[in-house]
Amino acid sequence: MTIYQYGWAAWVWRVLIIFGVAAGGILTAVAVRDHALAPLLTALPLLVPSLYFGYVLAVRIDVDGNVLRVWTLAFARRTIALDRIRPGGVSTYAQGYSGGIYAPRAFVPVRGGLAIYVDLLATIPDKRRFHDALRLPRP
Repeated sequence: MTIYQYGWAAWVWRVLIIFGVAAGGILTAVAVRDHALAPLLTALPLLVPSLYFGYVLAVRIDVDGNVLRVWTLAFARRTIALDRIRPGGVSTYAQGYSGGIYAPRAFVPVRGGLAIYVDLLATIPDKRRFHDALRLPRP
């Protein structure tokens, strides 16, 4: 049963990740070719966040018995036993230049693995089941 669907916004983030990985890859190739450290130090801030968020940001979550099936921005599918989910934290506002921006989201820790990041403005068909499966506080 699908309990979370991110929607079209995932494609915006995927495009940014593709640019980050492409630019980081080019800079890494230049660093290797020229035996230079500067291009590699420039590549790392592009590559690391792109790869990390590509793997932790959920675009779809299904519950199948005692297992979560999580599809990510990087087109990976993670299978996570529900007993590995740890209580997560919910943030409602992000800080912008002119003050707080309404951007509810949650980081859900996973024992023995990377966390799951969910945007709470996404489509959540069964909120009770979603909050129970991800061990999030109910609104």
